[in-house]
Amino acid sequence: GKVEIREHGTNRGQLKEFSVDYPNDNIVAVGGSYDHIFTYDTTLITSLYFTTSRGFTSPLFGEKTGTDFEFQGENKGKLLGFHGRAGHAIDAIGAYFHTGSQGGQGAGSQGGQGAGSQGGQGGDPGKGGPRPVVPGKMGPLGGAKGNEFDDVGFDGVKKVTVGADEFSVTYIKIEYIKDGKVEIREHGTNRGQLKEFSVDYPNDNIVAVGGSYDHIFTYDTTLIKSLYFTTSRGFTSPLFGEKTGTDFEFQGENRGKLLGFHGRAGYAIDAIGAYFHTGSQGGEGGDPSKGGPKPVVPVKMGPLGGDRGNEFNDVGFDGVKRVAVAADEFSVTYIKIEYVKDGKVEIREHGTSRGQVKEFSVDYPNDNFTAVGGSYDHIFTYDTTLITSLYLTTSRGFTSPLFGEMKGTEFEFKGENGEKLIGFHGRAGHAIDAIGAYFDTGSKPGGDSNSGKGTDSGSSTKDSGKGTDSGSSTQDSGKGSDSGSSTQRLEAQGGKGGNQWDDGGDYDGVTKIHVAVGRGIEQISFEYVKNGQTKEGPARGVRGRRSTIGTFEISHPNEYLISVKGWSDSSNKIAGIQFKTNTKTSKYYGFEKLPGEESTDILLEVKDKKIVGFHGFADSHVNALGAYIAPAAN
Repeated sequence: GKVEIREHGTNRGQLKEFSVDYPNDNIVAVGGSYDHIFTYDTTLITSLYFTTSRGFTSPLFGEKTGTDFEFQGENKGKLLGFHGRAGHAIDAIGAYFHTGSQGGQGAGSQGGQGAGSQGGQGGDPGKGGPRPVVPGKMGPLGGAKGNEFDDVGFDGVKKVTVGADEFSVTYIKIEYIKDGKVEIREHGTNRGQLKEFSVDYPNDNIVAVGGSYDHIFTYDTTLIKSLYFTTSRGFTSPLFGEKTGTDFEFQGENRGKLLGFHGRAGYAIDAIGAYFHTGSQGGEGGDPSKGGPKPVVPVKMGPLGGDRGNEFNDVGFDGVKRVAVAADEFSVTYIKIEYVKDGKVEIREHGTSRGQVKEFSVDYPNDNFTAVGGSYDHIFTYDTTLITSLYLTTSRGFTSPLFGEMKGTEFEFKGENGEKLIGFHGRAGHAIDAIGAYFDTGSKPGGDSNSGKGTDSGSSTKDSGKGTDSGSSTQDSGKGSDSGSSTQRLEAQGGKGGNQWDDGGDYDGVTKIHVAVGRGIEQISFEYVKNGQTKEGPARGVRGRRSTIGTFEISHPNEYLISVKGWSDSSNKIAGIQFKTNTKTSKYYGFEKLPGEESTDILLEVKDKKIVGFHGFADSHVNALGAYIAPAAN
């Protein structure tokens, strides 16, 4: 039961490792290659790999040249030891295998771990033992460069975070579940925009992985261009990256759940494949053919609207409690949704808060949203199609005010039998480009169908200046959103590209801003205060040798930051920026915009709110800036 270590050869070059879930899984084959190395005038082992009783295969260690070989024990006997010759390298190798037992999963439940017992967990099917569950390995597909990775031995996948830049998928971070605990694996290099997709594990599981790969002439190699994931409940993630080149999709047999990824990665994701569970369905509940409950698959409708902006996909929630919508003279610009999950409120925001903000809420769970409607139209000012209006209807018959202006093509989403709304999906950037909805098919929406009971406690609208009804409200707060007391996140504005960063919004205020100006805003950093303690945030961007540093100081707590204005140029970098507090305005850092110059304006400001934190994107320069805001009264 104790670990003993043996080492052979000389530690040089790149180290990689491969482990098994011993004693539940064992190595049952050792393979590789050997070749004559003219540099040393001798024959050496040039590569090695290992295969386990559960069907996992290690990455290839070394380069497969010369003569191939593979050792396997009889009856899949487990590996017990190595022998061979070694000095400055591994000259020769051999293996010992157990001859009295299978190396796989299961047998020893009757014989223990003694010398005569079977050495696994999984048994001989011919003798009535359980069959080992061997995961379905698919792929990898993509390019041949980068280092191999192989995530094996996990029970499922809870969350996936993907980074993508203008060329390819650059990074993937996976939260695996192993014996009820989360284990994280990361591959590639964190660059570009980060997005994440999570499932309600173990009630929902990823059952398909798709995307595309293409030859990237800039790097002269093939890389993964895009990825998406589908779950057993029918949810589909947003598309990570851009779908160009050759499409692919991996699915396990019988909707087996995703257990792990394998592939190749370095500065980007070169190739990807997947492991799926072959012993059970990946969905929720039991097997319908055996009388178990059928998994609840939500109805997905839409999206309708334009094709620009970034995809969003709000999945895994129990219902919707409140919606706040902003609209300007052109379109719906912003939507904030208060979802309910396991009795707690979770907030999602999409678009950029501009124009008048109104909100509409329901007496959840007694009343639920059951329909979403509105309109979309081509906006010639922006030469794109946007959502121009939205409204919502509840199970008790209440209808929200119209958010925006009804013009263009009208639409309405609603479940066939009055099912409740459980999520939105669509596309958004500086406005809401497209929108769709998810409706729950597993239950009817809550609420007494007799609207004569408690109609005043249902959904309503009000003028916040009058402060009357205690239900939901519509209010004009300039460029902000609802007037709740919690911190609110304003999406980053400016240019595209750069690496995502986030200082967080759990502060009382901003006390100093340091700006490095060269060819635009090269670097920025902030100092915050929390409970009287100052915290210095990291510098974002790269300061050039010829840049100049400017510092803007704020006398907290009587003075607080209320506005950030600036612009980004055609190179997607912030060219100029200015800060304003409740008592003064900073000098202008960088270059002021010339009339007619191609640019994207930046304005982080909400009436009666102060800025308490920042986030954004930066690389060699500062690309974009977003903020966290809180009530100024705090």
